This record gives sequence, structure tokens and C-alpha cells, in this order.
Amino acid sequence: MAKKVELPAKEAALMRQIAKLHDNKQHKKVFKDGTEALAMKALFLSGLDRREEAHEVIAKAVNIDGGNHETGWHAYGLIYRAEKNYGEVIKCYARALAIDKENLAIFRDFASMQVQLRDMEAYLEACLQIVLLRPSVKLFWLSVAVAFHLSKNIDGAIQTLKIYEELFSLTAERGMDYENSEIIMYIAMLQEENGDLHGALNTLESKEKLIFDKKSLRETKARLHLTLGEMKQAEIAYKALFKMNPDNYAALEGLQKSKNLLENSPALFELFEDLIDQHRRSNALKRIPLNYATGDRFKHMVDHFLRFNFQKGVPSLFVSLRALYENDSKRVVIEELCLSYVQNLTVNSVFGEPNSGSTDDEDEIRVVEPPSAILWVYYFLAQHYDYLKIREKALEYVELAINHTPTLVELFMTKARILKVGSHCPLLVKYIFANIQHAGDVKQAMEVMNHARCLDLQDRCINTKCVKYMLRAGSIEEAEKTVILFCRVDSTEKLQDLVDMQCSWFAYESAMAHIANGDYGRALKKFHQVDKFDFHTYSVRKATLRTYIDLVRVEDRLWAHQFYFNSAVEAVRLYLSLYDSRSEVQEKKKEEDTSKMSESDRKKALRKARKAELKGGSEPTEAKGSPAGSAASGTSGGGGKKKDDDPDGSKLLNEQDLLGASLKFLKRLLEGSPNRVEPHILGCGVYMRRKNFLLAVKSLKRGFQIDPANPELHVLAIELSIAVKSASGELNEKIRSVLLDVLKSIVKDDLAVFNRKFAELPECQQSLSHAISVVQGCALVDPDHFETAVEGAIAAVPSSRNIKDVISAHKTLVKLNATSSQLGQFVKSAVKLFPLSNYFLTA
Repeated sequence: MAKKVELPAKEAALMRQIAKLHDNKQHKKVFKDGTEALAMKALFLSGLDRREEAHEVIAKAVNIDGGNHETGWHAYGLIYRAEKNYGEVIKCYARALAIDKENLAIFRDFASMQVQLRDMEAYLEACLQIVLLRPSVKLFWLSVAVAFHLSKNIDGAIQTLKIYEELFSLTAERGMDYENSEIIMYIAMLQEENGDLHGALNTLESKEKLIFDKKSLRETKARLHLTLGEMKQAEIAYKALFKMNPDNYAALEGLQKSKNLLENSPALFELFEDLIDQHRRSNALKRIPLNYATGDRFKHMVDHFLRFNFQKGVPSLFVSLRALYENDSKRVVIEELCLSYVQNLTVNSVFGEPNSGSTDDEDEIRVVEPPSAILWVYYFLAQHYDYLKIREKALEYVELAINHTPTLVELFMTKARILKVGSHCPLLVKYIFANIQHAGDVKQAMEVMNHARCLDLQDRCINTKCVKYMLRAGSIEEAEKTVILFCRVDSTEKLQDLVDMQCSWFAYESAMAHIANGDYGRALKKFHQVDKFDFHTYSVRKATLRTYIDLVRVEDRLWAHQFYFNSAVEAVRLYLSLYDSRSEVQEKKKEEDTSKMSESDRKKALRKARKAELKGGSEPTEAKGSPAGSAASGTSGGGGKKKDDDPDGSKLLNEQDLLGASLKFLKRLLEGSPNRVEPHILGCGVYMRRKNFLLAVKSLKRGFQIDPANPELHVLAIELSIAVKSASGELNEKIRSVLLDVLKSIVKDDLAVFNRKFAELPECQQSLSHAISVVQGCALVDPDHFETAVEGAIAAVPSSRNIKDVISAHKTLVKLNATSSQLGQFVKSAVKLFPLSNYFLTA
């Protein structure tokens, strides 16, 4: 007999009440819709990603009692927050606070939103309101100090912490030791940023016993002493730091500065020798002197460094020494030593004679090196020649290493990298056809990398590398199956987990793979997944204030991060390409339609199209449900997984205002990377197409300030000059005159002369991209020199080492209607460089 299941007492009493209402025919009371109940229901629906239902229920909740209930508006804000619609969140929280001005929970959420949106004045005001409501809570005072700091009012932050110290005292107290330690370090950080270096030093020294983070304490004191010019104290502090960690490069550099030792001075090497007597295991003391040594001293030192690392089998040895390759003489010495090692190890199993300091007695004693020594020399030489772009030799040495030890993962990773970029080497072609079925294309590099992955299935790094190679080879499904091998086993949506964890590299590489396959909708979908998350209460609650400030500053720089930068640049380029393709189709259709119209009807249609175009040039706003506003979010706050209603990105691809959609990425690029030329190139292209000539000229001018010889900017300068000159009926004449003056200051000459002068630059003789920009300029303003410019581009092909640039140049020549003879010459030159490229073999 099944065991009877009994409800807990509270639920049982509720069920009896419901049954009584049912018996008394009071059915409506069972469905009583209170604001709190509806608000909670809406939150649960939002957590299950039933957005429409959640909005319907919460709208009903806030309308109860004429919208005068703070709970409903607070819940409404939480729902919008789950959707990352932060503007609406602020409005909802403000409505809630207008009803209940003393609700701490709403105030704290409101403050968190303000700092997320970087409205620091509002954040500070909210924190002050909170501390006035509950002045006895330590956390709220710390929040005020942080708010003053983020508002760049450091004096206010210091004064707040003084009040905090008076109220709560920073003394040794059980359970509060670490918290007080962090607050003291934070006070010193504020004083240092405020320029009060002596005050910061006094704070640290007077309360040193209360500070538990001894490493940070010593680093800060050493830095302060050095900045104040107190060299003796700085030297002592840096020695103590180096003693804690003998491989601390920063401490060694600080010690060098504190002793005021110049590069290549005898005293500097004496310092290194004294320290290595005390710390014989320190790798830093063996590596850093190589930066300063020259001549025979360098040869002797690098010889011992190489031998030691080859004996130990250190895979990262080449990466450690790569910085020395900027000096040609040092590079030659390293190469000569390694080649001598190969010869001596092959014949006698020893590295060879020491370069200096040897005696006849020492020569009689020879230590046979381990069999693995020559393996690591082969591996080093493979990386060495790959770095120098002598890839036939690189492949030769990596094959020797694989024949020696065919189970070492690093060897196959290096071989894959050589195959990926080395298909233009003539000697490599011979090897590839003799040994590899797929003839050295990217797919073969992927297969080699996958073999390396199979050698160690527990290595996340090699798994990641393999996924990148798969995506670049166009094997997207195989890449997706491989990347999820390291996701949570119990997850049902493993690819979605990568979005939630902000796996930016996978989103970017997937987008580029989809572009290569012509699947632009999915590419846009992936680009929109590269975003950033927020959290602002944990660090303050745990009193890790220094870390929190660093976090906020890092987050402010996220739009400049290379992963986001690359993704945003490619996203804007894709939007521009889609816009141009759509415009061409619309233009052809328009020509067909207008050809059938009368003259008066044609003029009316043109005026109507012009008005629609100008109307579409206004700045768009991100709507609540727009793809740009919500595509980046992976889950919607609560427990349920978000259902993707646009898996193939068709909504993004069919966006009516493609240029408006691109602005989300463009504005972040301009804000996060204002000193890089790419955002200004893209800005000029987007704003010119939107007929926003003021911003287009602004971007062009800033771009020329950064890189006046940039080939893309050169073409844009010509295109924008033509567009502004022909916009007499669209622009205010005074504005147009100013814009033409600015463009004249950039171009300086007639456009055709401007293009010819650009063609005379040395870059145009050495760079295919520059030569092609001259061809584009001739097509626009100087058709008489078009054939000459094409010949110049063909002559520049052998100087190119990037197959993407060569393919792009060929497509441009085809689009500009270069003759079949010229195209044939171009392909012939390209095939000599990239004989295995499928594109040129079929062009």
C-alpha cells in the first residue's frame, strides 16, 4: 500500500481554507490578485523565460491600487534587468522609490544599476541616501567611499573612511581582521592616487600589524619609497620582495632602479651574480641579464641558459628568448649555438665545448646528455625558423622531432601552425605533395592539430587550439562538438553555456567561420554575443575595495579588449557589406521601375525616396525587444534556459536599418579605442552612407591624424569628397562649405593629383593594399591612369605574405572591371606565392 503523503502544517491549513471557500461557493476569493502575488508570479515567469506572460502579469500588478505599490515596480525593474534593458530598470526603480523613499532593498538595487550605467553622480547620491537611512551599517559607509572614489572625488572618499574609522575603529577584532586589513590598504591606495605619498606610507607603517596581505604591503611600500626617491629603503623593500619570490621580474626591475644601475654596466652584472649566489634556482636571474649582455659575455651566458633548459626539457624556451630576436646579432648567436648542439649531440651526445672558462682537465670529463636533449633542440629550431618565416627548414626540424618522439603534443601543434601559414613556401610545396593528401591547406593543418588533441584528451588548451583550427577550416559542426567536451557534463545546453560564460574567442571565431561560409545571419548572431556582464555588490560586501575598483576600471576598458575589438570591427564590416549588397539590388530594381514611368512620376518617386533616405538617417534607439538590445544575453536571470527565437540570425540579417544596427558596435569602438584607426575608418564609412557628413568628416580627420598613409582612409577621402560636393541640395550651404574646407585641408590637391601623390609613396611599392587603393582612386577620379595603377598592383603582389589581402585585391580588380589579361597576370603572380590556394587555382 502506498504511503500517505501529508502536507506541512502551513500548507495544510491553507488547503483547508481553500476547501472552505469552495464549500461556501466563494470562488472569486480563491483567485485574489494581490500586487505581491502577481509580482512574484511575474518574476517566476521571467525566470522561466516566458517573457510575454511575465510582462502581462507585472503590468497587471503595477496597475492595482493605481500603480501606487512599490513591490510591483521593483519586480518590474528586476524583470527588465534580467533582459538587460537597463534604461527601463532605472525608470521602474525610480517609480518604486517615489512611493517608498525608505526601502533599502530598492535603493541598493537602484544604486547598483547606476554604477552599471556609469552614472556616478546618481550612484553617489543613492549611496548617501542609503547611509542616511541606516548609518549603523558598515557596508553602507564603504559604499559611499567607493562612490566618491568612482566619482573622482578622492578627498570625499578619504573623509568618509575617516568617519568610518571613528564610528567603528580599525582595531584588531576577531572575525574582522581581514576586513580591516583591506580597508587600511584601500586608504593607502586613495592617498597614493591623491598624490599624498608620505601620507600613504605613514598609513601603512603605522598600521602594519593590522595588515595581513604582506605581499601587497611590501609592493606598495617599495613603490612609494622608489617614487619618493628614498632609494635605500626602496632597495631593502625590493630585496625583501625578491626573497619572497626569486622569479619576481618586477621586483628585480625595481631593485635595479633603486640602485640606479644603467644597462650593460659592470655593477649591474655584479648585482645579478651576487643575487644568483643566494637564489641559484631563480630563472629570472638567468634570463634578465641576457637583455643587457653583449658580445662574448652574451654568447657565454646564453650558451649556459640554452643548455640548462634543453637538459630540463622546457617547452616555453623559445617564447622566453623571442624578445632577444629584435637584436640581429643575438639572434645569429642563438642560431649558431643551436645548430652546433644538433651536430654535437648527433655525433657525441654532448652539447660541445664550453665557450669560455674551460681547462684541459675539464675537457677530459664529458657528461653525456639525456636522449631528450636533441628533441628539444629540434623543437626550438622549428619555432626559430618558423618565426623567421623560413618554413621549409621549420618543417624539416619539426619532422625530425616527431620522428624522435611521436607522442609529444607540442610538436604537432607547431607542425599545424607551420602548415597553416606556410603554404606559400616553394620547398614546402614539394614536401606537402609527397607527404600530405590535402596538399597543405588549412584543413590539413586542422587534421594535424586534431591528432595533437587526441594525444591528450584531458588538455583544455590543445582542445581550444583545435577548435580554432576547425572553425578556420570551415568545419563548424565538428568544432561545436569538440568545444563542448569541456563543458559541464550535466548541462543540456552546452553551447549556450559558452555564451553565458562569455567565451568571446569562440563567438568571434564562429562568426568569422560563418562569414567564410556565407551564412551572414549566424555570423551577426555570434558577434552580438560578445558582451559584458555586471556585478557590483559582492566586492563591497566583502570589503575587497581595491579589487572592486580595479574591476570597475577593467570593465571600463572592456570595449578596447582585443576580442571585442576584433568582433566589433568585423561586425561593422559585415553590416556595411550587407548594406551595399542590398543597396545594389534596390538600385537595379529602382532603375527597372523608373524606366517604365513618365518623367513627372519619376521625379516624384525620386523625391519620395530621398525623403525616406533622409528620415532613415536619424540615430536609432535600441528598443526593449530589439535584437541588438537582447541578443547578447544568454539566460534571463533565473533558472530556465533562454529559448532562442532566432537561431539562424535571420532577424538580424533582415534588419531594415542595417547601418543603424551597426552603430551599437561602432559607438563602443569609438568610445573604447579612440586612438586606433579602424574605428574611424568604419565610422567614416557608416556615417557617409547615412548621409551624416559632419560625423563622417570628423571620423576621416581623426583617422588621418592617426595614420595618414592608411589605404582605406585614402579611398574614403576621395569618396567622401565626391559625396559632399554632390550633396548641394541635401546640406545647408554654410555647413557644406565648412566640410569642403576641412576635406581640402586633408586632400590638399585636386582628387586626381591627390591619388597620384599617394601612388608615389614607398608603401605603394611594397604593399598590395596601398597599391589597390590607388586603383580604386583611379576608378573614381582618374580613369586615364587606371591601367597603370593595375600594373602597379600586379607588381606589388610578390611583396604580400597575407593570402587574405591577395584574395581581397583580386576581388576588387574583378569588381572594377580590370581586363582579363591583367587579371590573368595577377593570378599568375598570386599562384607563385600561394600555389596551393583553391581560390587562385579556380580563379
